[in-house]
Order: sequence, then structure tokens, then C-alpha cells
Amino acid sequence: CHYGPDGQDLRPPDDQENGCARACYDCLLSYYNQRDHLRLNRHVVREFLMQLAGATTTIGSGERDHESHYQYLYGRTDPESDLERRFLTQIYERGHRLPDLAQGPLGDVPTIPDFFYQPNVCVYCDGSVHDDVQQRAEDEQIRRELKDRGYRVVVYRYDDDLDQLLARHKDVFGTAE
Repeated sequence: CHYGPDGQDLRPPDDQENGCARACYDCLLSYYNQRDHLRLNRHVVREFLMQLAGATTTIGSGERDHESHYQYLYGRTDPESDLERRFLTQIYERGHRLPDLAQGPLGDVPTIPDFFYQPNVCVYCDGSVHDDVQQRAEDEQIRRELKDRGYRVVVYRYDDDLDQLLARHKDVFGTAE
């Protein structure tokens, strides 16, 4: 909209050669919004744009702040799983993106991931009980079905290096702040 970082008008209306009184085809006008041309005015949004330019963003659920969301998730972890709580605490303390849900059932597959990231990432924290042959076979079957239905499955095992897991899945967990 022709404003500099400090809010200065870079194309003042009185500039005969490059001026922009309300809107032009270099900023707001286009063929697709011709019906709205008379209503468009870049000066109306200047203050709002300046506020946005100085804004900061934080990772959160949209319903709770980061701390409250961590507490909410922590309270929903399996009380029998220290691994889940350690995983959640580590990503929280390192400033990574928190899951959207903990211990939430999926509607279309009979499984409850330990954590879930919207839109389709299931995170499982597998303790040593998952080394059992029978349990491993059940895990593989469920996780194959999840993948077939378009879910992404991330498994954090008790003997995994968390730093490596986070690095491999930066698109899910983000980078540390």
C-alpha cells in the first residue's frame, strides 16, 4: 500500500508522476475487484498495517496461551506414561510447537494417539512395552492403516534421540525459539 516501515507515504497523492491518491493497480486495484474500486482506500488501513508490522506472533492453540495449553496437554497425558510427559515437557521447554491434542481418539481409526497435530499428524511415545512382538505387530497394523488413510505417523521411542527426531520433523514441531 506504498507505506515505508516507519509509516511514511512512499507515493503521496500530490506526486504527479508516481502518486497514489486512494488506490492504484500497483497496490489494491485489480481486474477482479473492479466492483469495489470506489470503496478501496489505502489510507484507511494505514494504522492497522502499522500495528501489524510491529506485531509478534507466538505458537499457541488459539484458545489458550502457550503456558495454559501446555498445562492442559500435560493434564491429559497417560498417567502411566513418564515418556509422554517427558516428551511434552522437553518440546515445551525448548520452545517447539505444542500438539493440538493429547490422548484424543480419531473418528475413523480405532486408535488414540498420544499427541495429535492438526491436520493429520499422530505422535506416539513408545515405551519398552512396545518392544513386545505382539504389541509391535498391533502397532504396525494400526499405523499402516493410519498412513493408508492419509495420516502421518511420528514415533518417539524410549531409546530415540529427541534432538534427532525434532530435527527430522521440523515441519511438525517447528524450531526451538
